[in-house]
Amino acid sequence: MSDVVLVNGEPATEPDRSADRLLGLTCFDTIAVEDGVLVDGEAHLERLARGARTLGLGPVGGWEAVDEAIEDALARSNHETGVLRVSLHANGEPVGLHMEERSADVRVAVTPARYGDLAEGVVAVTSTIPAPTDAWPAHVKAPCLPRIMAHREARGRNAFEGLMLDGSDRVVCGTRSNVFARLDDELVTPPSPPAFPGITRRRVREAADRLGIDVHVRPLPRSALEEARELFVTFTGPGIVPVVELDGAPVGAGDPGPWARELAGPLG
Repeated sequence: MSDVVLVNGEPATEPDRSADRLLGLTCFDTIAVEDGVLVDGEAHLERLARGARTLGLGPVGGWEAVDEAIEDALARSNHETGVLRVSLHANGEPVGLHMEERSADVRVAVTPARYGDLAEGVVAVTSTIPAPTDAWPAHVKAPCLPRIMAHREARGRNAFEGLMLDGSDRVVCGTRSNVFARLDDELVTPPSPPAFPGITRRRVREAADRLGIDVHVRPLPRSALEEARELFVTFTGPGIVPVVELDGAPVGAGDPGPWARELAGPLG
């Protein structure tokens, strides 16, 4: 649960997860908060604005109101470290029926960090739900029913994350994350699109470049993960989360690998 929720600048309770959130009537972005400050906030908000323009959503009160709501939410929060989620919810007709801009309620929520022992590694499974197709342009971060279904499936199988495959059994993404695999002495991540162009994913690639780790963007067959020395997923907030078990089998030595630990430092 979030400890601060504002809707159009006013305090609110956690809203119901309405059908609108599954039908693409929302775009959102999630931003890490460290020491009370947004991490890469400008990049996240620029992506949110591009997504809103693509969907024809205009925030109530304009973008200045969004900035003010974010500042207010951070000031109200008692937590220096956590996650801020800002979303725009269309309050008129469904997306796609009209070309003109639709008014959208602005929801800002701050959640304290609850990362627990993620750095020690998590369990993942291969999802039976196919990876989503390009329903929206790559820069539009909107609710996606296949991802929601795959996430629930993974939790039902006692896994932290589910890896989603395309029709050729290649890894595309996690239900909420991007994927990196260490194959021999190179780090491989699936191309975007179809993987989402995550900002944390970009930061990992930049950190790898500074550390002299070769990163290759190319298709990643599921079969290649059986020989992976390391596997990790990337999220806003926790950053790098090592996967130590996949589909009941250990990944590498079954512990977080040295590259995951080394790369986590620059992201912390």
